[in-house]
Amino acid sequence: MFEPLYQLLNHLLPQALAGASFLNRALVGGLFLAAACGIVGVGVLGHRMSFFTNAVSHSSFAGVAVGLLAGVSPYVGLVGFAVLVGLGITALRRRGRLSGDATVGVVFSAVMALGIALLSAFRGLGREMLTYIYGDILALTEGEVYLAFGALIVAVAFSAIFFNRLALTAVSPEVARASGVRVAFLEYAHAALVAGIVAVAIRAVGLLFVTALLILPAATARNVARNQGSLFWWSAGLGAIAAVGGTIVSVYLNTSTGATVILLGTVMFGASVPLRLARKARNP
Repeated sequence: MFEPLYQLLNHLLPQALAGASFLNRALVGGLFLAAACGIVGVGVLGHRMSFFTNAVSHSSFAGVAVGLLAGVSPYVGLVGFAVLVGLGITALRRRGRLSGDATVGVVFSAVMALGIALLSAFRGLGREMLTYIYGDILALTEGEVYLAFGALIVAVAFSAIFFNRLALTAVSPEVARASGVRVAFLEYAHAALVAGIVAVAIRAVGLLFVTALLILPAATARNVARNQGSLFWWSAGLGAIAAVGGTIVSVYLNTSTGATVILLGTVMFGASVPLRLARKARNP
């Protein structure tokens, strides 16, 4: 299914590595994941959910451990636990008396403590966790590439259907509710989507970098997009460029792939700042 993409991206690789199946999967899977993260990242910035994504990503400690102890794939445990954490944070924030940041902080602390407690009790789990802490995009399987493609499709569909309602909810939930928006459903669905995308992307870039993979393309897109409609396309495209470019650069320089992807994204953000300042100077 992805053979044309494999062949296209092979032209960017050294001759000795062109056609390597693990690099094909890394490039295409990374492209899909980064584009999905870029699209979802627009909503993450709009709803100020950066700390939320940190809490969800760090729940991987507990999710992987629970999956292994339950005898299922650690990846399944990670994704399922991350979505449950995301929904739990949303429920507590909606019904509790604590502020959103305080609620996320409480859950963040709890899932981190649970994960570390499980890792210390079952020391054999530590080796498995290294993959999820640092990520390994070069180890993506064909099934994970299809999962990344599915994540991109879901992100595009969700944003196309709910973008206007999400934007209105971010500005004023009360006005959105009065306009007929099902605010509770939308917040839970959005939280589940963000948590699911975060969990899927952890396999590629690791829990240390996954929040940056959501934030950097969206923040850069804000600096270069001329209108709200093009924001998603810019964010998805910039995320894809960072993923593909960072993977290729890491192959040439023999550096950590996840870290190189994020560094390239950071360089792109830095380059976008003067563009935004110049535009503001022309249109004060």
